[in-house]
Amino acid sequence: RPYFLNYYFGKTDLDAGPPDPTSFCDDFYLQVQDPANEHTWSYKYVVATTQGLQKLMNTEGYASLYFDDPVVVVLRWDLRVILSTVVEEIIKNYGNPDLEENAEGVLSPE
Repeated sequence: RPYFLNYYFGKTDLDAGPPDPTSFCDDFYLQVQDPANEHTWSYKYVVATTQGLQKLMNTEGYASLYFDDPVVVVLRWDLRVILSTVVEEIIKNYGNPDLEENAEGVLSPE
């Protein structure tokens, strides 16, 4: 099991949360370390509510959305739910050879 070192959102303050807890879309990063060799890397997820995705589409005039990164959709801002979802997924896939680290040290499917 990896060590979880740090986590943060691209724009959203962890303590304050988004201005509207039912409408947000942001990148979420979680830094981990392999206890065996101390190698560190980051996972990146898009975390959003359905209203946040709709707002993004309306604001940017998008007819569709495509994400390169895994997406976590939540009903509303709840950091415990977000962390639990992401950590469970990381642990489930820990050591998966189908994940590839990019130049920034972020893991994504090959």
